[in-house]
Amino acid sequence: LRRLLSVFIALMLACHFVQGQKCCEICSVAGQEKYYSIDTRFNQCGECCMDPSDYDLYKKFEKGLEKANSSTPCLDLGYPKYVTTETHGSLNVKMTLDMYAPENR
Repeated sequence: LRRLLSVFIALMLACHFVQGQKCCEICSVAGQEKYYSIDTRFNQCGECCMDPSDYDLYKKFEKGLEKANSSTPCLDLGYPKYVTTETHGSLNVKMTLDMYAPENR
């Protein structure tokens, strides 16, 4: 539990932004599928592409992580406005995702 908490804190501290370059409109790497998560704190939705075999690992850090039923899960859930592309995490446990906001934000 202590190690898991340390990794979680490292993930939260290690976040960088790549403005204007979407990563995840299409999952073009073989074996990757689209996932999403709603960030209720900042009222944003994040989309990422990842290997389904990594789901259990990332779900430990992102409780809201879900497999998408379409190629536009954030749009489908009312988050149509692209905001930025971010990479969360560090070392071998990191994920790049496109962030979307509601239209009125």
